[in-house]
Amino acid sequence: KDGTAKLWNPFRAVESEILPDSKQLAWFSPDGARLITLNGDGRLHRWHTRNREDMGMVGPNLTNDQVKAWTISGHGETLAVGMENEDIEIWNLKTGQREKSFPRAIARIAELAFSRDGALLAAASLRPTAGAADQATLRIWDTASGAVAGTYPNAFRPLAFSSDKHRLVSTRLVGRVAVWGLGSGRSIAGLQVNITWVGVFS
Repeated sequence: KDGTAKLWNPFRAVESEILPDSKQLAWFSPDGARLITLNGDGRLHRWHTRNREDMGMVGPNLTNDQVKAWTISGHGETLAVGMENEDIEIWNLKTGQREKSFPRAIARIAELAFSRDGALLAAASLRPTAGAADQATLRIWDTASGAVAGTYPNAFRPLAFSSDKHRLVSTRLVGRVAVWGLGSGRSIAGLQVNITWVGVFS
């Protein structure tokens, strides 16, 4: 609400603690011990939640005009960044170094999503405001090899992988929700609803 990240203890009736200069929660470890925020300097910062210690910044400046989308893997160790020039950069958040890039990945990158284990990365194009959509608006990569694992037409944000990596949710240009079978490369289910965000897809 006020543009700051706060840390709450749900079992105590006390006000939350503000993490200094933090603007947005980016990742929380399953055990609650580690936290990553996007700070006012445009960089990701790692925190120990027990003593509220800022362990330092890592990765590129994510508020740069050239950055169009970014996401962090479920284990908190890998960052994917979609750039204006259509490249996708893969960063190691343990070392703070860029490990690889997927050149000319997809036009008008609007959203990125990792599978739960970080083995797959999906990228969706910006939804067009008028006219026909590009043929390839959603691609999936094997993050280890950089090989394209799937290409899908007329598919847009938001994105979410199923926990078993066999399916992916997106929206279609006409406003439908589509469930893609990653083995077959086809839409296997759909819903006639409009959504703006997907939290969990089992």
